[in-house]
Amino acid sequence: MKHRCESWYCEICNNEESRKPPPQQSPKNYTPNDVMTKLEKMDKKYNSLFKQYSEQITIHEELKREVGVPYEDNENIKSMIKKKSEDLEIGLSEDQFTAFKMGKDTSLNCPIKVTLTDEQIKEDILRSRSKTSLTTQKINSMDDESTL
Repeated sequence: MKHRCESWYCEICNNEESRKPPPQQSPKNYTPNDVMTKLEKMDKKYNSLFKQYSEQITIHEELKREVGVPYEDNENIKSMIKKKSEDLEIGLSEDQFTAFKMGKDTSLNCPIKVTLTDEQIKEDILRSRSKTSLTTQKINSMDDESTL
């Protein structure tokens, strides 16, 4: 006599299900063509991922240039600005300002944005007699051609 289940959970049915042998899986024989097809699919997927990664790196580099690059390899912009301030006889220490490159060009010819940390420093620079030294001729005569 076959068991007839009316409840949503039946222990007898559950035990019968567990006694069933697992379905037989026949071993698949792969041909060289199957292997090559699988490798080509993996290669396409890898190439598309690599392309996406390269695009992300490019986007990151472009954003870095647009926002401003604080430092490049072997280059300290703050020390460049400090040297220029000494050349112009404006006493600035490195903790009194922030500086970073602007624009897409990361060479020495790109503009540099300098922000003074204290408003009083800005007033002192404007009041000093050294402000007359800050001319185009003076800036162009500096050796690395960055702009203040």
